[in-house]
Amino acid sequence: MQTRLSRIIASLIVSTLSLQVAKTEELPSFVQKDSEWDWLELDTGEWLKGRVKTMYDGDLEFDSDHFGVITISWDDVKRLKSSGTQTVRMRQSATQKFTTEQNPKRPDLLSGQTQLNTDTLIVKDGPTSASLSREDVLGLVSNDKSDQWSFKLSLGGNFRSGNTDVNEYNIRAEVDRRTVSTRLNLAYLGNFADSDSIETANNHRLWGYYDYFFTSRIFVRPIGFEYFKDPFQNLDSRITAGGSFGYKLVDGSDLSMDLSAGPAIQWVRFDTVAPDSDDSTDNVAAVSQLDLDWEISKNLDFIGTYSLQYAPDEAGGLSLFTQNTFQYELSGNVDLETSFIWDRTQSPVPDASGQTPDKDDFRVILGIGIEL
Repeated sequence: MQTRLSRIIASLIVSTLSLQVAKTEELPSFVQKDSEWDWLELDTGEWLKGRVKTMYDGDLEFDSDHFGVITISWDDVKRLKSSGTQTVRMRQSATQKFTTEQNPKRPDLLSGQTQLNTDTLIVKDGPTSASLSREDVLGLVSNDKSDQWSFKLSLGGNFRSGNTDVNEYNIRAEVDRRTVSTRLNLAYLGNFADSDSIETANNHRLWGYYDYFFTSRIFVRPIGFEYFKDPFQNLDSRITAGGSFGYKLVDGSDLSMDLSAGPAIQWVRFDTVAPDSDDSTDNVAAVSQLDLDWEISKNLDFIGTYSLQYAPDEAGGLSLFTQNTFQYELSGNVDLETSFIWDRTQSPVPDASGQTPDKDDFRVILGIGIEL
């Protein structure tokens, strides 16, 4: 009886060990021998060679010589091996599972070579290593500074000839830098149009912000700014700068939503004004912004920006800017984009002729976006 029981126990031990070995199967020899490139295995069994740039909000950016920069869902990554060092940010709850002397001021950060085996991420720093559950990994970024930057250029146009000749151009550019605890974003939007050689649109908007994350959800925006110029809204320039606090309302693999609000200072210069009226004004203002990023499907994303500025009526009062963009991935670096833009000024200031600009401007832009 004891012999039979011993055999059963031994069999169970062997089975358990076999399952553990299968779960942490060895990397292929071509991956183990390559110390120059990062290697990534998808859940389909396909291997990709290139550079891991960042993993943020459940999306991993991977730079492949063949496919260019592609975005892969973190859930679709089965295994990963980095050649260089990376910085990993983990959930606060995960820091209690082990101690690290790498960065006592930021115990939620680890740095070293990374290797993902299905559900476990191993971070190796010389002779020491730490193991994290996949769910505990909030962000990952290459320690190579050039991998932390991205640039996207979008071009759109509308041309019509016949009884009326219409030409419309739209330019959008965005620069983004992300680390595991900071985020820098700069963006530009320009619209130009003429009808029968008469200018009908010429506006420029430049904005940006810098965020520092205290936790996975709470961040501070020490600086945020916007420059806006639109003569057809009687605005020669409107500059808004301030700081705010923010909170990540939703932090899912497919949906991310950030909200920020705070005080600001606004400088407004009008294009023309009535006689004996001030052509400029400086005011204290308040700003708030909601940013939404939704991965609808593997090839279709929705990006929404909703910005409010609260200022006195002599500066235009409440102003609203919304940008809703659907991005359909045509290839690794090229997207087909459709944007719906709404600009509203609650109390537009009349020009020198006494004419008051319309409160609302609507625009639909169809264009091609290229990530460089």
